[in-house]
Amino acid sequence: LFDSSVETIESENSFAVLNITSESNTLNNLDCETRKSKKKAAYYQNKQSRGNETWPLKVVVVNCDGISGSKSNADFRCFLDHHKPDIILGCESKLNGQPTYSIFPSDYVVYRKDRITFGGGVFIAVKDIYPSYPLNYDTNCEIVWASLQLPCQKKILLSSFYRPPHSSNETIIQFINSLNNVFLNQAPVYPQVIIGGDFNLAGIDWENMEITGHSDIEISKMLIDCVQQHSLVQLTKRSTRGENIIDLLFTSNPNMLSNETHTPGPSYD
Repeated sequence: LFDSSVETIESENSFAVLNITSESNTLNNLDCETRKSKKKAAYYQNKQSRGNETWPLKVVVVNCDGISGSKSNADFRCFLDHHKPDIILGCESKLNGQPTYSIFPSDYVVYRKDRITFGGGVFIAVKDIYPSYPLNYDTNCEIVWASLQLPCQKKILLSSFYRPPHSSNETIIQFINSLNNVFLNQAPVYPQVIIGGDFNLAGIDWENMEITGHSDIEISKMLIDCVQQHSLVQLTKRSTRGENIIDLLFTSNPNMLSNETHTPGPSYD
């Protein structure tokens, strides 16, 4: 898996191939829709029958800046049709209760958390040929979780998160609480997690795990401490807004991810 994000039409999203081997409150309640399909059953049976193999999945992390308007939704669908991601970790969807079927293509299972007020919102969209289900690790921030359960392999826990600019410490505290709950619930097994989103924290050198900025210093330190506590790796290497890396992708198993690619995002109205 690898991180991807978008801030403007010139901004870049990152893609990567996921290699899998066998084995509030200003927020609405989690809105998930799980569509069952014959394709999913056929996929599951085929994968089980083929034994130990490596499955490439294309994952995108994207800051959408809205996908409900007629133009922004058309741009979003064109983006999906062109890149054909298997998994989308999206933020700033700016949805407010619109039915999922009117926003997303029908071949995705979507897990959403919308804001009551304008802006924000996060979602996970998974191609319906891959078995997935929602997870309840919700806290009072913009975060959503789902589990990807492919045949004959350890499950992968997916998350999308959004931290609005100039947020207080409480937002990152709620993110940390959610992540702590995941690891506590999965213990003693060390879970495979993939977390993508816009953290709006520019002053972090992720290569050296050092704070380089002069703002949000305490929040940045809290995030670094959490990442180190859970032995996560931040994979975005290229700037995603100006010279800054603020759209991040964390994983507990970097060996799953390869081939980071950046591409213009769907829209930024």
